[in-house]
Amino acid sequence: MGLFNRNAGQGMVEAVAKMQPVSYSEPMPELQKVHKRLMNGRREFQETMANTLGASMGMSALNLQVVDTVDCMQEVSGRLKDSMGNIHDVTTSTSEIASQVAIAHEGLNQTISEVASASSDILGKIDNSQTELESIRKISQNTIQYSKEMQQDMGELLEIVGNMNEVIAAINAISSQTNLLALNASIEAARAGEAGRGFAVVAEQIRQLADETKTLTDNMGEFVAKIRSASEKSSQSVDTTVTSLETIDNGMVKVWDSNKENQESVGMISMSIDSIMAASEEICGSFQEVENQIKVIDEECGRIHDEAEEIVEVSNRLDELVAPVEKIEEQLDSTAKQMGKLAQDAFYMPDNRMFISFVNAAVSAHEKWLDTLHEMVQKQEVMPLQTNDTKCGFGHFYCSVSPKNAEVRQVWDGIGSKHRSFHGYAVTAIDELKKGNQEAAKREYEKAKNLSVELIGDFRKLIATAERLEKEHICVFE
Repeated sequence: MGLFNRNAGQGMVEAVAKMQPVSYSEPMPELQKVHKRLMNGRREFQETMANTLGASMGMSALNLQVVDTVDCMQEVSGRLKDSMGNIHDVTTSTSEIASQVAIAHEGLNQTISEVASASSDILGKIDNSQTELESIRKISQNTIQYSKEMQQDMGELLEIVGNMNEVIAAINAISSQTNLLALNASIEAARAGEAGRGFAVVAEQIRQLADETKTLTDNMGEFVAKIRSASEKSSQSVDTTVTSLETIDNGMVKVWDSNKENQESVGMISMSIDSIMAASEEICGSFQEVENQIKVIDEECGRIHDEAEEIVEVSNRLDELVAPVEKIEEQLDSTAKQMGKLAQDAFYMPDNRMFISFVNAAVSAHEKWLDTLHEMVQKQEVMPLQTNDTKCGFGHFYCSVSPKNAEVRQVWDGIGSKHRSFHGYAVTAIDELKKGNQEAAKREYEKAKNLSVELIGDFRKLIATAERLEKEHICVFE
């Protein structure tokens, strides 16, 4: 806008009509006052318009955050309510189970106590059996010793019987010889006649004695044979008895060893049962404590469940706040658009600095928006992001003002479709993320990123053009 400086009053009138800067050197104080008031009013209108656009953008961002927060609260409170209900059911069931387990455990303790008592009785009986086995074993060992001595005596007896047989055989031999000699003596006495009669009597007596001796030794031989037979049988019996007693003793040793092992095992079992009983009593006490704690947890869950229901009610009431916020946003947006129409009039037309400021802000907001989309895709997490191209930082400004400069307009008109496509990629990316398709969401982000290069290039062109027009005193809205 060029500096208007004329000497005639017509120049001041024209400056007032076109709202152009002018030198106040002309002597027209009233018209100068009007010009100043109008210029001040246009600056204030520009500030109001900038504030309205800023408020409209802020309200859109607030509405987005409020809607997202309310949705999150409703979702979280709903899940919390369901979870608390489930936990309440689980704790109730667990409390009942814990009570049943505690009762069953008391029965188990009683059973363990009975088993411990029975184990002690068994251990006592095993100790008594071990003592008795030890006594029996000693008796068995003494019996074996006596049997072995008897076996030795029977051997000696058999040896004596053998010697007696030899003696009897010798006596029989002597008796036979004596009998033969007595017979020869009788023959010789008979030959001697009367002189040998006395000798014959003696010989006969000797022969009779030899016969009697033979008869006696024969009887003695039969008796000794019977003694030998009986002794041999007794010896065999003693041998069998010794063998049997040794077998019994070996068996007794095995039984004694086995009984000793059983004694040790039962002793260990008894000690283990005592330990189990002690541990079982502790467990029983712990179960009772768990049951008490579960009851406390159940009560707390009940209170949390009630509080979760209150949170649901609060989130529902917060949902009612969204409508007024949206209404305010619509009113601010409508006001900004009305002010944008007024800005086409020279009396309200903003300057290039405001235009440049909003486009610069659009570049920053645009880059931040793209970073948020990238973070969402990387983390696979949906975040609050404005997907309406008319409600973002640049959208409000783009829909509210309409620059008239042909050079600016050429770039300005091409931004709208690109800007809609840019936000559309975000809509698709969010849908893919909700479906769990990260790769598809990445592809949409890459499209948005590539288009972002073009959009920022257009924004840079607008800024550069507006800065050049400002130096030439040409308004972008003219």
